[in-house]
Parts: sequence; C-alpha cells; structure tokens
Amino acid sequence: MDDNFYDQLLKKWCPHSSPEEALVCVFETVRDIPYGSTGEREPEKIVHENLGSCSGKHLLLSNLLKSLGYDNKIVTCFHYFDEVMPRGNDYPKRFKEILSTHRVIDFHHFVKLKRGRQWLNLDATWDALLHRFGFPVNFGWKGNTDTLIAVKPIRFYPETDDLIGLKVKLIAEMHREDREIRAEFLRLLTEWLREIRSKA
Repeated sequence: MDDNFYDQLLKKWCPHSSPEEALVCVFETVRDIPYGSTGEREPEKIVHENLGSCSGKHLLLSNLLKSLGYDNKIVTCFHYFDEVMPRGNDYPKRFKEILSTHRVIDFHHFVKLKRGRQWLNLDATWDALLHRFGFPVNFGWKGNTDTLIAVKPIRFYPETDDLIGLKVKLIAEMHREDREIRAEFLRLLTEWLREIRSKA
C-alpha cells in the first residue's frame, strides 16, 4: 500500500476533518465514486478513472480507513446479482432477458470496520445517483452503525490478504456458461449506468 497516495487523498477529500468526520467523509466519498465494472480493481486506477465495482471501491475504502487508523477487513460473499437489481427500470432488451432467464453468479465484497468491540458492516457499492433508480444507497451513515449490504449474501469465504487473487480464482472456477453470463451482465449493467449518468 502506497501510504503517500492515501495520505494525499485524505488531504484532498477530507481536509480539516476530525477523525470522526474523516471516517464519514471517506465513506461518502468512496461511495459516490460511480459504480461500474471494467475488471479493474486497483484502488489507484479506481480513483484515476472515477469508476469502480465493489472490489475496487472497497479495497480503496479499506486502505483509506487504515490510513486513518481504523482497523478493518474486507469480506467476500457469494450472491446472485439478478436478485438485487431494482425492478421497473428501462433496462436494455438483452439485459432484461438475462434477468428473467438466468441466475447471475457473483462474488461481492464489503468492509468490516472495527469500532470498539463491534465489527460494523460498511458497504459503499452504490453511489448516490443510483438512489433515483431504486438502488439501496447508504445515506446518512454516522460512523457507529451497520450499513445495508448491497446484495443478499448466501455464503461467505475465508478472509484473505489477496482479495484480487481470490476474486480471479473464484471467477476462473465458475462453469464457462455462468462466467460468460456474468461477464455479459456486468458489461450491459455498466453500459446502462453510463447511459443514465449521461442523461442525469
């Protein structure tokens, strides 16, 4: 972890903040990096491109929290992405077909933040704009409670220091058809999000 990179981000994003204010500031700033899946998970590139999925955004959040002195860890869970997509949106035709005919396997990440003796769920996946489209955006977090998890976890995986390696391994172990459907789903979702952002 490049401490200087994260220290510079903190000075840029949350200047003159108390430790408690910086905690909330960091969460909200990472949350509002637009969600999108490009296969890129390195935090520096997430910041540079101002776009990230759950893995990249939470790697970034975790490292910023460590720079602030907060103990945290990233957890990984299995879920079906089609289960968490809000209904009623004007999705592209092929995207609707996938939602109605496939279970879209995915592996979600979020942060566990230690506050005192508690471990809090901290999920910065969905950015503020997506609230308009029915996504469960985590607004109003004050630093001492759980946030909503962006997905419906089915099972969790053992903790690892190599989150990117774990994600690559889990995807590689999927059946080919499931892997191809997941890739198409995420591509179409990211394209749709890019389109609605351009009109917002």
